[in-house]
Amino acid sequence: MIKNIIFDIGNVLVSVDLIKFRNSIIGEEAGEKKIDRFLKSKIFRKSIIQYETGKINTKEFVDFCVKRCGNGLNRKTFVKHFNEMLIDRPYMFRFVKNLSKKGSYKLLLLSNTNPMHWRYWLENSRFIGYFKNCALSYRIGFYKPDRRIYKFVLRKYNLEPNQTLYIDDREDNCIAAKSLGIITIRYENFHTFKTLFNEMLNHSGSKSLLKKIRLNKPKFESGFEPLYNHKSKNL
Repeated sequence: MIKNIIFDIGNVLVSVDLIKFRNSIIGEEAGEKKIDRFLKSKIFRKSIIQYETGKINTKEFVDFCVKRCGNGLNRKTFVKHFNEMLIDRPYMFRFVKNLSKKGSYKLLLLSNTNPMHWRYWLENSRFIGYFKNCALSYRIGFYKPDRRIYKFVLRKYNLEPNQTLYIDDREDNCIAAKSLGIITIRYENFHTFKTLFNEMLNHSGSKSLLKKIRLNKPKFESGFEPLYNHKSKNL
């Protein structure tokens, strides 16, 4: 029987609109070609991972990115646009709210995230009131899909894997969790998620919680793909 439900944040509870981020910083008169090369580069991905595992701090990350993006961008505007790529999903808020009202489950967060995004989310999102237990990569020092981050969560919060459901948009993260005996759902879109979630809870003897939640299809559904699949010929 499922007793614990762990949510990823990005592209599960919130949309991560990287195209908006890209277009916003280009709008600050930063060079388009230079921005595109940087955002699709291995060095940018590496800097994100370093930042989201606590190996570099916010100042180091922002200074590095601003320098790479060009003269048209300053630290203040970069931070603003970097944070505003996070957009709450109202249908997921209603889902979490209803789930919390049920009172039958321990709700947790497990996310690859960074201090800037976490602080912005705390200040601007209604979700956080429903989560008392939050496992964040930049605090833990491990990065999904590293199995150690899941082991940390199981141990810290005294969770039994076969009583724990984990929801993430990335297949590799779900595979890693499943290898430890955790039950998983890969979030692809709300309609599919609703179906899988109801089937899983019905199987474990729980009632459907989602019948009255309207479907609003999110703009983006997975990771960094919108950025790298953007139609710009420079990407």
